[in-house]
Amino acid sequence: MNTILAVQPGLTPSVALFEMAGWQRSEQFDRVLARLRMTDVIRTAPSEPLPVRLRALAGGLDRILAGARNSLWAVSLIYIEQPSGNQHRGRRGISAAQLSLVWLASGALITAAVARGVAVRLVRAPTLARKVRHRSVLSSLPAAERRADADVLDAIWLGATCITSPKYQPQSRD
Repeated sequence: MNTILAVQPGLTPSVALFEMAGWQRSEQFDRVLARLRMTDVIRTAPSEPLPVRLRALAGGLDRILAGARNSLWAVSLIYIEQPSGNQHRGRRGISAAQLSLVWLASGALITAAVARGVAVRLVRAPTLARKVRHRSVLSSLPAAERRADADVLDAIWLGATCITSPKYQPQSRD
């Protein structure tokens, strides 16, 4: 297993890439964060029609996967957080309209990954306040990486949580 990509879905999804060489199942959250190699945000123009934005999401993820394949980090698994109505977007969660957009965005991202032959796991991440997620990541990140925006911190947290969780851990080739 070379690398894992965690994606925080939406119409401006954030991604975090983790290198898995030498990974041990018993690694703790902060050790997994040391495996973080790259973060990015796939941006779309809010003025564009929804189908154009969804196509741009798929194209953005495809470019990230192609770039990773051409470097030392061929992505073998992608974690995408399963959208839910009580997702961390304020005290009341997100509206039904916003939730449907996140599901559509997730579909576009999954399609792009599958077209590249990359396995996808749609995961139900533990319910945890967004501020707590961010604090857990920021406390273990190097100072240079602590300026990441909130959505990037969510993608980093998702990846590290899935890699350390027995429920979602990748299968090692050992």
